Amino acid sequence: SDGVSVGMVSTDEDEAEEPTVLLIDSSRLITETVTCQGVDIRAVIDTGAVVSVASPELQRKLQRERVEWDGPSV
Repeated sequence: SDGVSVGMVSTDEDEAEEPTVLLIDSSRLITETVTCQGVDIRAVIDTGAVVSVASPELQRKLQRERVEWDGPSV
């Protein structure tokens, strides 16, 4: 594939086993250009996501404060 693969490590708290790594081919993600506070960005559309995340670069561009996730491990 010509896309970038992103590795995600499972956050399963059972340390007895090796962590599961999922590889995601970014060329197969559903993306759309969206406007966020007047800034056009390319967003991944994930209707099953538990949380929405943004890069530190976008956070700086939008001049937004970082909020730590205090919910369950996802």
